[in-house]
Formats: sequence, structure tokens, C-alpha cells
Amino acid sequence: RDGSPPNDAVIGQLLFRKGTDSVAIISAKRESALDDAYIQFQTQPTGGNVTERLRITSTGKVGVNITPTGQFAVKNSDDSNLNTIEAYNDNGNLSGSFSQNSAGDGTVGVRKNDGTLSAFFRSNGTSYLTGGSFGVGTDSPNRTLSVKSDGGQFSIIDDDDSKGQFY
Repeated sequence: RDGSPPNDAVIGQLLFRKGTDSVAIISAKRESALDDAYIQFQTQPTGGNVTERLRITSTGKVGVNITPTGQFAVKNSDDSNLNTIEAYNDNGNLSGSFSQNSAGDGTVGVRKNDGTLSAFFRSNGTSYLTGGSFGVGTDSPNRTLSVKSDGGQFSIIDDDDSKGQFY
């Protein structure tokens, strides 16, 4: 495109159509200066409209369902327990995920090779570790929970700030 297109104006575009219905679009658009551009990928869900799904900015930032402000950003497209990011091991088994619950609170899950959820962290609710020993201040715990302090103090505090109790 010649001239001085405004920000977010199309510089070049590929349209994918079924009849007269555009079902996917890949666009190069002006970002904020005459010598920069971002790439935008759009798709259409069944019964919906063409919507931006992925953006690569002129500085290399990548956003999925969101305009990125960090190097890689993902916005969950569903207010449910749908995983936002999943990592798979070389056997094709899910080994970790970042997600949210239906209230939008963040969760992180870590699985063993057989798919067993062995560590699950919730930002609001019950979290657990069942994958073995856990260390604080050590990278070689020798018990279910090992806490190592180099001269500092160790304490457990109850909700009312009183001393904790061991049972």
C-alpha cells in the first residue's frame, strides 16, 4: 500500500472464503509508525464473526486472543476450566498447564508422565502436592517436607498471629 495509512490500517491481506463468507484472514497492518507493522490472524467460529486470534507485533511480541504487552501473552477465550496454556512431553502426554476456574482465578497443574495430576496450585482455593518430597531452602529434600534455614528462624503462624502447633 502506498501513502501514509493510519494506525491499524491494512497494508496487505489474505482472505479465505467459503462462497461470500470470509472464514479466515491474515493481515499486515500499520502499527504506530510508517515503517512498522504487525501481523494479525483472524478466524470465524461456527455461527460467529471473524475475530482476531493471534497478533505478532513489530517488536516480536506475540498475543493469543489479546494485544500483547509482554513477549508472549494469552487470554483465555472461555470463562471455564479450559486450559490457557498446555505443555506436552515427548510422548504426547499433558505434563503441565496454566488455566483459570469459572470465577477467573488462576491455576497451575503439573502431571506425571502417566497423566496423574501431582501438583495443583490455585490462586483462590485448595492447592496440593502429591508428587514426592518438597523442599523450602533446599533442592534436595530428604523428607516429605524439608525446610532448611541458614541461621534464620522458622515459624508457623495461625490465622490469629499466634504460634502454630504441630500435631
